[in-house]
Amino acid sequence: MKKYKLLVDAVFITVGGGLTLLEHLFNQLEESKDDVYYLLDERIKKNNLNFFKKSNFRFISGSIFSRHRFYKKNKFFFKSVFCLTNLPPTTKLNVPVYT
Repeated sequence: MKKYKLLVDAVFITVGGGLTLLEHLFNQLEESKDDVYYLLDERIKKNNLNFFKKSNFRFISGSIFSRHRFYKKNKFFFKSVFCLTNLPPTTKLNVPVYT
């Protein structure tokens, strides 16, 4: 995996206002042409979202354990992390993390 400028952690966002904010954020980041990777809850697939078809993303199960495992394996591939769910990463990262 290459090193991305930003990881957008949207695990646990599946419906409602959070999903609306995620879609808006996605549209803004795509316009800026930044190198972004999205970490998404697999339950979001049932919403048939088309806006993730062109981007770098990974679906994981909506659990703390799955999220922790992702961060342990991939913590060196991101220059900054933006968590949409007010839960910081469960492992220490040496990059800026925004919640």
